[in-house]
Amino acid sequence: MTVIVSHELPFNRTYVYTASAVDGTWTKRSRINNCYYDAGLLIDDNDTMYVAYGNTTISVAQLSADGLSQVRAQQVFSTPSSVGTLEGARFYKRNGYYYIWLTRPANGQYVLCLTSPFGPYEMRQVLLDMPGPISGGGVPHQGCLVQTQNGAWYYMAFVDAYPGGRIWLRANADVRPGSGRQARFSYSTDGVNFTALGSAFALNNSWRFFMGYRFGIFNYATQALGGSVTVRRFDLTTP
Repeated sequence: MTVIVSHELPFNRTYVYTASAVDGTWTKRSRINNCYYDAGLLIDDNDTMYVAYGNTTISVAQLSADGLSQVRAQQVFSTPSSVGTLEGARFYKRNGYYYIWLTRPANGQYVLCLTSPFGPYEMRQVLLDMPGPISGGGVPHQGCLVQTQNGAWYYMAFVDAYPGGRIWLRANADVRPGSGRQARFSYSTDGVNFTALGSAFALNNSWRFFMGYRFGIFNYATQALGGSVTVRRFDLTTP
């Protein structure tokens, strides 16, 4: 039996799907009332199933023998403030050691290691701000370990690369009291070099705009309903 664990909205539950083959028909078998956020599944040597999951606070859950319910869950690691955010857990066991690979969005990869699945774990930095293979693309991150037929191990990851990857948006606005103030918008595919997006926008200061202008980021569909936008960081600076 093949088991896959995934989380769904709202972020307070997990659904388990099974199939007799990876390319077969998947069937929802159970719901676990705990969100295994950005999870990685490990099947141990004795067939015990564990799930590593979480954002910044990393936990491990042990599943029942059939993988359809939770036996126990425990926090095993808290990310230091000097590192920031860690997520995207991938769970491995090799030579008696348990490894939880974690990504730092979106420029780093870290690993936790110990001889017990429930920690406490020791953290090591694998890579940080390493140049990727795509010109203008981001840093390889949120990766996994892959072993080839001849026993060699590789780190396989993805990079954010336009037009299908990450885009930075910037708004520069003169919000001092008075008329004739303007806002200008620009975008970037690397977070460094920005290109103007449209013409300058005149900020109205009549009484009808007493509430002032507000920041807003949303998905605007131009051809059909659907789509989404994910905002992972929002920075506000003043001169």
